[in-house]
Amino acid sequence: GLSIEEAGQCNRLVTIAGQQDVSRQLLERGAGIDALVYADLAQAYMTELDRQVVVGTGTSGQMLGILNTAGINQATAFGAAATVPTFYSKTAGQINAVETTRFLAPTIVWLHPRRWNWLIAQLDSQNRPLVVPTENGPVNAIGVSNEPIDVPSTTPVGRGFGLPFVTDANIPTSVGTGPEDQVIVARREDLLLWEDGDGMPRELRFEQTLGNQLTTKLVVYGYAAFAAGRYPS
Repeated sequence: GLSIEEAGQCNRLVTIAGQQDVSRQLLERGAGIDALVYADLAQAYMTELDRQVVVGTGTSGQMLGILNTAGINQATAFGAAATVPTFYSKTAGQINAVETTRFLAPTIVWLHPRRWNWLIAQLDSQNRPLVVPTENGPVNAIGVSNEPIDVPSTTPVGRGFGLPFVTDANIPTSVGTGPEDQVIVARREDLLLWEDGDGMPRELRFEQTLGNQLTTKLVVYGYAAFAAGRYPS
């Protein structure tokens, strides 16, 4: 259940669903095919849930995402090409903005994989990487990386500014005239996500209405609500 305050900040309860038609021949002759399809549908469900958390419009059956929430602090690199100094100073500025308006420190830096991979590819004037594995004993590095490459979007790929860096391919990359990608600096505890049950979508299996075609419809669905508006600053 939601408190009165939380319900007021939660813009809508939404349904997220997906489906796949599978032939009966494939289901009967292929071992574990339904489990494989359900797993793919669940991944697609979670990707859409994550997309709405980040950029949901709050209309047309979508939750209102972080980047469309009124009152969030924003800073830009003024359309200039990205450099390590501008990335560093702007991110530090947003950390300061959270601390001085929320009176609590942010707990996450959320960025597109292309920005993180750009960052770990940067070199100093002696061709030494600026983001190095922690076991290298970094000196004067702007960040460290010690996580595997293939990680879920909630697992940090590294750290910088004392904060975990989490990559998410749903972060927009076509903002402004650059086109530019965005980086979210946030206090994760202020972002409220409600999901039905244990957070996994429910699975349904329908033999009709495509029974005359020997086709089964596999469906997943779930309910969710999200609010980033309690402390947008």
